[in-house]
Amino acid sequence: MATDVAVRAVKLVREYPRRDGTRILAVDCLTMSIAYGQVFALIGPNGAGKTTFIKMCSTLVTPTSGTLVVNGFDVNREDAEVRRTVGVQLVNRRALYWKLTALENIEFFAALHGMSAKECRRRAAELLPLMGLERQAGERVETFSGGMMQRLMICVALLHTPRLLLLDEPTAGLDPVTASDLRYHIKQFARDGSAVVVATHNMSEAEDIANNVAMIGQGKLVAYGTPSQVRALYGPTLAEAKFSGDTSGLDAALGIFPHLSLQPHGVGAVTARFSADQDLERVAATIRVRLTDTGSPATLEELNLRKPNLDDIFIHYTSAKKAQQ
Repeated sequence: MATDVAVRAVKLVREYPRRDGTRILAVDCLTMSIAYGQVFALIGPNGAGKTTFIKMCSTLVTPTSGTLVVNGFDVNREDAEVRRTVGVQLVNRRALYWKLTALENIEFFAALHGMSAKECRRRAAELLPLMGLERQAGERVETFSGGMMQRLMICVALLHTPRLLLLDEPTAGLDPVTASDLRYHIKQFARDGSAVVVATHNMSEAEDIANNVAMIGQGKLVAYGTPSQVRALYGPTLAEAKFSGDTSGLDAALGIFPHLSLQPHGVGAVTARFSADQDLERVAATIRVRLTDTGSPATLEELNLRKPNLDDIFIHYTSAKKAQQ
């Protein structure tokens, strides 16, 4: 089925049952689309629903409700077609067969995809050097480091040249050089026309590789767009203020500022981040007036203004989540 969209999710919901009979809402009415030829980053705190979304896109988990179409196929009605056209790497080293060599793992998964021995050899000759594993092709996976297993899982995900590549924390456990090389190849996969979805906690990585990002919090889509569009949610300027003393009333004192988040640092130390549309002196003066007017005994120790980045968006929504719990 021809389509320009690799993934189309409409009001997508996934619930998990608890032992006490209640249910966990892992993905909550998620609507978004992912185009071919782009790297799409899923960012958000642990438990936000990123991995569940990847599992649904690869048919490892079925949606509770809503619509999810991958490579033109409905994941519920056409799951076999979906599996033939996606490659997935999850943070699960048991996805490999440890008693087999790296090459034997590739041969095994190639057979599952119905690939010929000739095609398997050709792809292995391409992918093992690409991931820096050509010298370890004949070694058992049980001898591999975590980073080597990660690279082998990506080889397996790429074996059948999928139209959609799903990667869950792909650079976790990799040294900086290998991680940088992998990010280059991820961008190249997208330039070649595939769609690549990357779930990551690394905000600088998301800014580096992603054409579009989706911030997910508590299963909901809370920010969506290009990295620059998501950064703009804070406005052009972010204020970072450090306070000492009795900081218990800071939320009331600083509540006039948009996108306020408070992070404690030990006893009697809090960093506040918020959007500011004034210069440094005026922001500092406004803070001091607010501290006085609300009777807050906190002391402003330091104030800096800068352009916001994805880390700031991540911290803001993580702090908001914790405040609600």
